[in-house]
Amino acid sequence: MSRVVVRVERGPRQGQEFVFDEPDNLIVGREGPKCQAHLRLDPEDRYVSQNHFMLEVRPPGCVVRDLGSKNGTEARHAGEHTWHRTDEEQLGSGDEIRVGETVLSVRVEVNGEPPAQLQCIRCLAPLEQAAEPASGISSYRDIDFLCPRCRAAAEDERSRIAVPAFRCSGSGCGKDLAGQANADGRAAELAGVAEYLCEDCAEWQRYIARTYIGDYLLLAELGHGGMGVVYRVWHPATGRVAALKQLLKPLEVPAAKRQRFRREVALLQQLSHPCVTRLFEAGEDDGVPFFISEFVPDGHLGQFVSDTGEPLLPPEACARLMADALVGITAVHEHGIVHRDLKPENVLLRRTDGSFRPKVADFGLARSYEAHGGTITQRGEFGGTGAYLPPEQVRDFRGSMPTVDVYAFGVCIYYLLTGWYPLRFPTPWQQKALADFLFPKDPIAIVLEDERAPILDRRSDLPRRLAEVVDRAIDADADRRIQSAASLRTELLAAIGEGP
Repeated sequence: MSRVVVRVERGPRQGQEFVFDEPDNLIVGREGPKCQAHLRLDPEDRYVSQNHFMLEVRPPGCVVRDLGSKNGTEARHAGEHTWHRTDEEQLGSGDEIRVGETVLSVRVEVNGEPPAQLQCIRCLAPLEQAAEPASGISSYRDIDFLCPRCRAAAEDERSRIAVPAFRCSGSGCGKDLAGQANADGRAAELAGVAEYLCEDCAEWQRYIARTYIGDYLLLAELGHGGMGVVYRVWHPATGRVAALKQLLKPLEVPAAKRQRFRREVALLQQLSHPCVTRLFEAGEDDGVPFFISEFVPDGHLGQFVSDTGEPLLPPEACARLMADALVGITAVHEHGIVHRDLKPENVLLRRTDGSFRPKVADFGLARSYEAHGGTITQRGEFGGTGAYLPPEQVRDFRGSMPTVDVYAFGVCIYYLLTGWYPLRFPTPWQQKALADFLFPKDPIAIVLEDERAPILDRRSDLPRRLAEVVDRAIDADADRRIQSAASLRTELLAAIGEGP
């Protein structure tokens, strides 16, 4: 097991220590009206800004990040005698940080990882070990984390579901795929969720040179972001079409921690709801995790703002659509999961009977990945996702509650209604138009310190009651914010004169 110890070596707080055995953030700054730091330094030390730097601790890793301070942050590595100014860099054991009169040291302690204490994800009985496929590519499903009794019951339940007819969904094809679709015994379980293609139609729809991740053939790239790259893929054995998200970096953690990560992902596979994208399975390719989920074909919420920033939905239609999406977010919260990465691109759309059904995607993956040694909070990524972060998600990383999702979804509503964010972050349409966007100050400092612009300042013709709901959803103070996704849904519908 590893932990990171940060100690004040010199300055007014000399001897104070912060110990991290789980992922968390440590903000250091000078005492003052805008200070939101955990370590608050002498208000007379004018070389220190009120929110000066942040340590992003992901044991055994640690990254120092200057928050746009006036006088900068200095670091030196173990064995070095000279200090150098840094904006962001990885730190290791024995490295030091200096601001004003204060010097902090970083110490990494590694005591060995205890054996994985696994439990069945159904009955919580002790699980000696999860299924461990042999090869360089490992895939795992929820059923791999069941005890023998629960696994037998699950397989029996799935075998009793009648297998419907399956036909190729390729344009004008309709080839019978019933036998192939059930090659892994999951056709009935995924009926109404997955679609299928015959080999000829899959080849016709392939826009990438033949490449596999796991057992899946890549057909097209759908997008990429802070966590990874998303592809539309085809499973040759079953003909199943899916979305595959591959993370950007390997999960470099001990075997025991890797097993706990796999179990958490297996738990996410248990969530089946019409307003949440279904996670089929997961795996690792050369140590890099990937996730196979339902392919949702009709875009995402971001498409309702034009390339020039024009909102494309009337306020009432926008409120109804977002209320539908909140059904999925509520379901996620009822399963004890906080999404922590909500944004328009993570609410996908499926057109049904002429209208759109929103489906929440990527639920829980950001939290699970970071909690087990990954990191998604790199400097460049804050330019795209910082707009959706409430202050407490930075200050209290471990304690993120459902209210962080309420805030992020409130920003989504704000963006769809105005084409702008409540804070000074570049919108997607601005990013397309501007090669470089100059932040007025560090993005994290913006999240912690700046006032959110009331939505009527961005668009004065909105119904006042709707504007009040959105402003309460994005309140920087979590205690004053609307407290649940269910409450936000109720208030949105009431604001347009409709019941839940």
